[in-house]
Amino acid sequence: MTSELEYRDPFGAVPLGDAVTLSVDVWDEQNPTAQLRIWEDSKGEVLLDMTAEEVGDHLRFSVTFEPTQTEILWYSFNITSSDGSVWRYGAREEHAVGEGAFHYGDPPSFQITVYEPRAVQPDWYRNGIVYQIFPDRFARGDDWRERAKTLDAPRKGPKRRLVEDWDKPVSYEFDEKAGEMLAWDFYGGTLEGIREKLGYLEALGITALYLNPIFEATSNHRYDTADYERIDPLLGDEESFRALCADAEARGISIILDGVFNHTGRDSRYFNALGNYPDVGAAQDPSSPYHTWYKMEEDGSYSCWWGVKDLPDIEETDPGYRDYINGEDGIVRRWLRAGARGWRLDVADELPDSFIRELLFCLRIRVGQLLGQKPVQRLPEVRRMVVAHRADADQHCVFLPFSSGLPVRKQSDIVSHVAVLSVTACAAFFFACNCCLWRQSPSLFVCLR
Repeated sequence: MTSELEYRDPFGAVPLGDAVTLSVDVWDEQNPTAQLRIWEDSKGEVLLDMTAEEVGDHLRFSVTFEPTQTEILWYSFNITSSDGSVWRYGAREEHAVGEGAFHYGDPPSFQITVYEPRAVQPDWYRNGIVYQIFPDRFARGDDWRERAKTLDAPRKGPKRRLVEDWDKPVSYEFDEKAGEMLAWDFYGGTLEGIREKLGYLEALGITALYLNPIFEATSNHRYDTADYERIDPLLGDEESFRALCADAEARGISIILDGVFNHTGRDSRYFNALGNYPDVGAAQDPSSPYHTWYKMEEDGSYSCWWGVKDLPDIEETDPGYRDYINGEDGIVRRWLRAGARGWRLDVADELPDSFIRELLFCLRIRVGQLLGQKPVQRLPEVRRMVVAHRADADQHCVFLPFSSGLPVRKQSDIVSHVAVLSVTACAAFFFACNCCLWRQSPSLFVCLR
């Protein structure tokens, strides 16, 4: 188990210059030997002989080494029996931490992040307990009925409907042939509902709230941003956001927002493919001030996130877009001034390095985390984020059951875990999303103060 110090010391990410001790137990073998297999992107394969000691009824093989540079190390174990056969022990499929497994051939590797420690870190996050909230499904505030009336406004595109029964299972109406959503269900959660639950969250020991997107959007998950300048009216407005931040701060709780800057919604003031907004969108006219924000073709087609046509890709190198997000009066600073204390960057591995550097300058502090249950191996950019000054460590998460206090009918209805995080990550991370349509992808947390 990589989460237990007797097998991996220290647990989690490792500061450059510190030694690492790795161990593996072997039973029922006469005179076995073991090697640690390390893979370094810069060097390739390295094999280290391990030393055996008797521990009860078995042998424990251990080796201590000191990483020489910031990087992600991949490791597994080769166990050789007395007859010369070699057993390969590594991570389970789709995992990079936790309990391992024997494999035929090359096993998936465990991983260790080696990072350069920073002298100054935001203590409120490092030693905090973060609770993740999917706003539509957390709590209805006193204002929810009035806010739900906004669903009655005429609008082109998929239906948007209110679900009166809070405990009704989420439905998913999707046209497979057309590749389009037919309807989005909303349950009426509001920012006021979160504010009214701050006492409950404080009693749990929560010190930070990470909110999934709260800006105006068509969908209930709101990763299809329609307007970065406007809180979704179903959830609240800028006044209710400021009230939430102020009351949370009074209880020692910080607010972290979800920044979806790699793409917007097709139905947005910027792209405006359906004509629901007064702005001239990129999809409507090449003369639109937003046209250069997107990767448009002459025939009107466009690049979109992972082929999802509702999520047109942003051209993050466009000066106008970068100033809109990262400028002095841009989106990042605007909502920090309104009371937020940090941002989580969606699909951070798909954002240009230069864009993230500019954004981090907005916060005047460079501390971040990569969030992901699966191994960090999809793109080299993700690895660079982990070991660069921008992100001190990834979150090697160990997931344990946790009761969120929300009404739960079955495990699939709620993503509910405690994540034991490493190094500069917070002390614990509570996922509390009783929702639908969730996809985990590499992300970066950037915090200030």
